Amino acid sequence: MTLPTIGIQKMLKNDHGESVMNGLPTAVLKVVIDIITQVNYFRIMRSLDSRLDGKVLFGMFIILIFSTVGFGQINWEIEIVDSLNGYEHLQSLALAVDTLNIPHIVYNTPVYGNSKIIYASRIGGSWQKEVVESGLFYYGFSLIFDSNNIPHLSYCRLDEAINKTYICHAWKEEAGWRIDLVDSITGDFEGWQNWIVYRKTSIALDTSNLPAIAYSSRNIADSITYNKFAHYNGTNWDTSIVEYDSAYANTQERPTDFSPSLDFNSGNIPYIAFQQISIYPHQPYDTLKIAHYNDTLNRWLVEPIFNTIDPWFMVSLKLNKLDYPMIAHNISGCLCFTWWDGASWRTDWIQGIGWYRTKYHLQLDSLENPHILYLPDPLVAHPSYCYKEGNTWHLCGWVEPDPECLTLADISFSFDHNYQPHVAYQFSKSNKLGIKYAKGTFVGVEDELTASARIFLLEISPNPFHDRLRIKLKMGDWKWNPEAISLRIFDASGRPVRQFDHLVSNQFFWDGKKFPPGVYFVHLSTPNGSETRKALLLK
Repeated sequence: MTLPTIGIQKMLKNDHGESVMNGLPTAVLKVVIDIITQVNYFRIMRSLDSRLDGKVLFGMFIILIFSTVGFGQINWEIEIVDSLNGYEHLQSLALAVDTLNIPHIVYNTPVYGNSKIIYASRIGGSWQKEVVESGLFYYGFSLIFDSNNIPHLSYCRLDEAINKTYICHAWKEEAGWRIDLVDSITGDFEGWQNWIVYRKTSIALDTSNLPAIAYSSRNIADSITYNKFAHYNGTNWDTSIVEYDSAYANTQERPTDFSPSLDFNSGNIPYIAFQQISIYPHQPYDTLKIAHYNDTLNRWLVEPIFNTIDPWFMVSLKLNKLDYPMIAHNISGCLCFTWWDGASWRTDWIQGIGWYRTKYHLQLDSLENPHILYLPDPLVAHPSYCYKEGNTWHLCGWVEPDPECLTLADISFSFDHNYQPHVAYQFSKSNKLGIKYAKGTFVGVEDELTASARIFLLEISPNPFHDRLRIKLKMGDWKWNPEAISLRIFDASGRPVRQFDHLVSNQFFWDGKKFPPGVYFVHLSTPNGSETRKALLLK
């Protein structure tokens, strides 16, 4: 199946002739067009896995096109954290921002031989590095800071001399790094070393600031891989099995349960999302699952969300303020976002990214909008960024602008306290390999609404809206002074499009019929402070 190039170009533009592939370089658009018109993308993907359905992939691409209509842009400040000569792979890394807004990155170098876990901190404009542990094989990093600004790191340590893999927890004190051996596995994946890059641990802190880790394990006796949970009780580590499917006993030719993602709700209940990969040719459907621990029953309750073809392994879980799960994952080569709305599971199909070696990290901003850092398959191999406002996904394009600088290993993403994104990723270019760091700044007006109490309140409705937006000011008890109040509307680039003068009332209407669809910002300025709300105009 092919499409005329000019037809693709038209599909990639909006009514104003502007590209809707917002933030993507022209070279990427050319690659997309060339893949469809000349290379036959579906055959490439089928060569990776014969189970892929070309019709499904084409549907994903159409969804990709119509999901790109957005106005969010990010400027990235990029710097090299560490570099090596040669092609030694740096497979694992993790990034976290501490309570002082300082980014830290953990990574391994090199993978084989005398490997080291490096902990890099950006202090005084440069990266200061120290060794956490060295001498063995390390992977599967996950990093978090507690409220006392202490870093907690989870990872896997393979000791081939004694045929053991250890699940480790490391934390830093004034005297240096301390390491707990949380659990152990006899051997490793034995012949499945290519899967190691997808074996991630996931660390989270409970409501008492105590660490917990979700991780994959394996029973050598019956070949079953499964997920486990370890929780520090203040003295020791308690471990439990999330799910153990005996139907797979002695039949596995590859791992099944992989790379769990962990978070705690406000009631201190752990939730774990993961993919269960089918290994049976007659059952090509894999299952996205969510599990939580039930204290009354004293066991894990596992719920299948849905079955899908070729999801790849990675998932990323966050719980919102209502304790509802939100998950970034892959369905048949499409980046997806699935969430519980209180009554049912809902899914956004965001963008076609392929399935092979794809990765994704989810974070929620102050308004609980989802932001996803994702790595498409090796046909693209560039970390990319997207986020959602209202019903619109903004595809912000590549983080790394150099088309020759590829990423085939790990990526990581976190917000600082101002909800600016911080990203870490491996790079490979011209016989050099290393770690890069990028800090993002959103272009345009930023939403100033915070969780702190206000003596005034700006309300807008409906949101999203199609033509007329109602704006209402609740000013509290302070005296109304129209001359001291400013109310303006900006577009996403920061350009003012409407100003309200002579505010004799606390309610206004803005007619958006003559304006293009997209995100707008309603900005109120008073002697007591300012407040900004985002409004989504749909056509």
